[in-house]
Amino acid sequence: MAAPVRPLDVLARTGDVVWLIARRCDGTRSSQLLTVAGVEPGVFWFLVDRSDRWVTEIATRPHVVVAVEDRRTGSWVSSNGVARLVADASISDRLWHPSAAAHFSGPLDPRLATLRVDVGEDSPGER
Repeated sequence: MAAPVRPLDVLARTGDVVWLIARRCDGTRSSQLLTVAGVEPGVFWFLVDRSDRWVTEIATRPHVVVAVEDRRTGSWVSSNGVARLVADASISDRLWHPSAAAHFSGPLDPRLATLRVDVGEDSPGER
């Protein structure tokens, strides 16, 4: 019997790397490996570069898929979600981690954006 599917927000922790798959305006897919900046029940937070093409297209195509590896089973679990940029400096400051300094000069970097993804029902995948 297969192990029960655990919610993504239980499987992933701050600092984990997950896949985020979005659809571009031209209909093609964009897959990004992103580091989780924060996790709340049903919500993932990411620090992203607002000038990246896929980030700018989130406003017109906010439906995404988040995929996380279940380390217990080696399987992947994915969930549909809705992404949006959040313009709140206090959230960026709260989510800031020194590892983000590899991409940004600090929490006030003008390229830095906070991406919120509200996830829905999870579905298991195979490795």
